[in-house]
Formats: sequence, C-alpha cells, structure tokens
Amino acid sequence: MAASSEKSASVERIEDVGQPALNSLDFDEEFSPVEQRKIIHRIDRRLVTMTGLAYCISLMDRTNVSNAAIAG
Repeated sequence: MAASSEKSASVERIEDVGQPALNSLDFDEEFSPVEQRKIIHRIDRRLVTMTGLAYCISLMDRTNVSNAAIAG
C-alpha cells in the first residue's frame, strides 16, 4: 500500500503539465492583441475567399463531368 501511494504522489495529471509555462509566455510579443486580431481577420478573409472559390470550381467540374457522361 505504501508503494502505490508513493507512485500516485509522483504522477502528475497530463492536463496540469506545462500549464503555468504556457500562460506566462507570450509567443507574439512583437504584435499587440489588436494587431493580432487584425492579422487573423485578414488571413481568415483570404482563406474563406479562396476556399469558396475552390469549392465553386469543384462543384462546376463535378456537374460538367456528369453532364458529359450522360451526353456521351
């Protein structure tokens, strides 16, 4: 019983490992929070636009392939 209590006392929970270190560090020190939000908004806007365009092209391609298969 003593050995098992020693093991459980030395084992940390995976959720608690490294949490204080992550909260105390700021990886983007060169940008303010407002600038970070603006940058993320620009990236999101570009990604959504390009993803939507790619989806539209993919949809048209699938439609044309099925029409071509029917028409011969």
